Amino acid sequence: MPQASADLSFLNLILDASPLVQLVMAALIIASLLSWTLIFDRSRVLKKARREAEEFEERFWSGGDLGQLYRNLDRERDELRGEAAIFMPASASSHACARTPRWSPWPWWKAHAAP
Repeated sequence: MPQASADLSFLNLILDASPLVQLVMAALIIASLLSWTLIFDRSRVLKKARREAEEFEERFWSGGDLGQLYRNLDRERDELRGEAAIFMPASASSHACARTPRWSPWPWWKAHAAP
């Protein structure tokens, strides 16, 4: 009977298994490694996104000139993500509306009402 416990080692179980079982175990190991790779990669990406969002919010809420913030972000336009990528078109749209004659943030019926 002591010999039976020696045969139950992990390596012996794998080596003595049928080729189909070995193939399934190999597939499970590969899937596990791929899953952990994706988990660590997503964790890295989310940490970077969180850091970029915090940096943008710090610049946005600092009380500085938003026009200057727009110009600074415009230089890195191709690399913008997250909140900065939302701020750019919103800011550009806001500036375009402000330059439009007779533009009002109020509903049209209030803006065009007779005095």
